[in-house]
Parts: sequence; structure tokens; C-alpha cells
Amino acid sequence: MHTLQNIIEANWSRISKGPKPARLAFIVLYRTFLVFKDNQRTPFMVIKYSHDNSLEHEFDNLRRINKLLPNETPEPYFYDTLGHYHLLGERFKHGTKVTNLSLTKGLLQNIFHTLIRFHKASYQGNFSLDNEHMDEMVIKPFSQFLKINPSKFLQSELSQLLDTITGIKACHLPWIPQHCDFCLLNILFDDITNKVYIIDWADFGKTYLPLYDAFLLIINYYCRPEKFSLFLEDNVINKNLVKSLTLYLQHFKIDKRWVRTLFFISLITFFNQNYPDRKEALGHFKEFIIFCFKNKDKIFFNKILQSI
Repeated sequence: MHTLQNIIEANWSRISKGPKPARLAFIVLYRTFLVFKDNQRTPFMVIKYSHDNSLEHEFDNLRRINKLLPNETPEPYFYDTLGHYHLLGERFKHGTKVTNLSLTKGLLQNIFHTLIRFHKASYQGNFSLDNEHMDEMVIKPFSQFLKINPSKFLQSELSQLLDTITGIKACHLPWIPQHCDFCLLNILFDDITNKVYIIDWADFGKTYLPLYDAFLLIINYYCRPEKFSLFLEDNVINKNLVKSLTLYLQHFKIDKRWVRTLFFISLITFFNQNYPDRKEALGHFKEFIIFCFKNKDKIFFNKILQSI
């Protein structure tokens, strides 16, 4: 870390035309960032580093999405290579990590309104699950998941889910590139402007499954053994999540029958995309998947289906 700081400081004129600021290092999102501050109360730039060139792809993602959401995303500043390091510079705005805040009704509404704005801005039309889409979005993920988790219970559940999908696949779905890591860790809230700010766009566009981002928010919130049972409760957070999900469905004209089906496809897609890189965390995640299948008729957002 200290070596990297020295390298950046020595090459500051190559990175920035501005004066060399004071520096502060901290850990967030399980990765190391260098945060550069000027005399203002907020950091004006964050530098991520990596030993591979994945940050170049993230930089391209950020340039694309910042044009759509300039007020809700970091501004792409530069991508550069110094020695063995690849660097991504982003201009940041003020915000507190949502993980450090209480998940209130107002904050949830704010997050979902921002998510709807983001998806509306990146919306690319509708599609139906023809054979090609069915194979890419459902069959392949299911097959990959079963290779890793070849239990008879999961095989039976996925077979039933496939039958359900086949029965409603003619209904059109919105074709929307997703953030793909939309969790509370990647959401900042500015209590001055009352705005949500989304960071970490490395995985943007990995999937076009509608509601994938919304479900990742829910999945990451409940995916700990001590929280599993709360996923079934009629509590304040779940009531507000139902309202937010309903608003999303109405906005993009998604048939309500897709809700539970898309949830399980999202669970499996997320597992596949993170295996085997996050084996330890995925242990709990597999437990959560099994828990959800065993309690599929008790999941809180089934209330949406009751109004059909």
C-alpha cells in the first residue's frame, strides 16, 4: 500500500494537472482504495488499483453510465498504468454508505426511484423468452448450477421452475443492462441533497434480467443465516419492498407472474457469476437458496402475486 502511494505521488503530474493533495487510505467494498482530498469536506478523487487490466473495462463502463446518470454516479477521471499497477480514478461526491444507516421507508423509496431512473435510462426494448433467450438466461445457468450443486431436491425445484417459466414465457420482458452488484455496500446516500449515489460499475451489463438489481439488493440484505427467517416476515422493511417492487413492475409493464420466477433465476445467476471466486461467502448463499426454495410459498413478495 505504502509503495503504491509513493508511486502515485511520484507520478502525480502524469495523473492530475491539479495540486498534490493530502492523502488518506482506507478499506471499503473489500478492496483497497486511495482517497485524495483537497480542502473541501469530501474526497475529490478515489483511485482504485488492480494487478490486472479489469479496471480498464470498469472505466469504459463508468464513462457510459455516467452519461446516463451524471448526478448519481462517480465521474470517470482517468485510467492509467504505473509499473505493475492498473489505476482507475473517479471523482466522488459526498455520501454515507447505506450499510451504516437504518434502512427506512424513505431511504428504500429513494433507492428504488434511483434504480428505476437508471433502468429507464438504459432500457433497450422488450424481449420474450424464445429458444435463444431461454437457453442463455435459464437453461445454461440452471445446468451450471446443478453441476456445482447436484442435489435431487434442487434438481426437482429447478425442473418445476422451468415448467412455470414455460407457461408464461410468451409475456414480454424489458431488456435492461443491470448494475449487477447492486447492494447496500455500493450505495451511498447524501443527506444534504437527499440523493442516492451508486458506485462500483465493474460488472455493469453482465446480465439483462429485469429486476436482477432489485433482487440483488434484497438477496444481499437477507443472505445471512441469522436473517433468513426475516425474509418471510410481514415486517416494515418487507412491506416497503413490496411497494417498491410493485412500482417497478408497473413502470416497466412486467407481468406479476414473473416476480418469483425472476427471483430464483437471479439467485442462481448470481451464484454462478461469483463461483468459485467467493467460495466462502457462497456457502451461506447456497443455504439461502435452499431456504428460499423450501419456503417459496412464504416469501414476503408473494403478496404481489395475490393481487392477480
